[in-house]
Amino acid sequence: MEQQERFTMKDLPEEERPYERLESKGAASLSDAELLAIILKTGRNGETSLDMSRRLLRQATDQKTGSALPALLNLSLEELMRFPGIGKVKALQMKALGELAVRLASREAQACSRIADARDVALRYIPLMRDLTKEEIHGIWLDNRLKILGDSMLSLGSVNQALLSPREVFLEAFRYKAVYFILIHNHPSGDPMPSSADIAGTHRIMEAGRILEIGLMDHIIIGDGRFCSMKEEGLL
Repeated sequence: MEQQERFTMKDLPEEERPYERLESKGAASLSDAELLAIILKTGRNGETSLDMSRRLLRQATDQKTGSALPALLNLSLEELMRFPGIGKVKALQMKALGELAVRLASREAQACSRIADARDVALRYIPLMRDLTKEEIHGIWLDNRLKILGDSMLSLGSVNQALLSPREVFLEAFRYKAVYFILIHNHPSGDPMPSSADIAGTHRIMEAGRILEIGLMDHIIIGDGRFCSMKEEGLL
């Protein structure tokens, strides 16, 4: 069998090479595929790392949201290794890249320690929650000046439901000595509008908070780049 010719970055014109473009133009000027190509370093027979990156992003594109890079980085190690040319090392590189992105978004979310409004909360958590495949409910714990004391995951559910009891909420609130709190959870469907179960469950928790004198400020639902504040919608 005739062996395929191996192409490398050096076969590309200099102005199209991601390394050179990064050095001369800066990282912000590079596409997702070019940045990924730098991480992967090498391609395979008949394909440069840039060609491979474009193919990976195209094949992994989430048909529902069109978010190619998150769709790719959210794949499991085993799923990544099913792509032609992706062995264990390249798959591990991509998983490491995805984890770094999540950690950076988390640190940025906590950089400002005071809550201003629902949009402030949503912008912190959209990068962390928009691409989750299961519902998660988190509590954000606040003091009497609305300074963030911490946040914690209260419930991990299925694709379309996460159950939460008032007991779990207020055990965490007491642990943080919170005066106020905000609930936040994601809808993997991408639609942030609350369900009837979301509304009913939130009202139960809000009533329990009134008795315990720990105020629920809002319940914010994260979709695909969108959010819904139940307070702003008049549902609290």
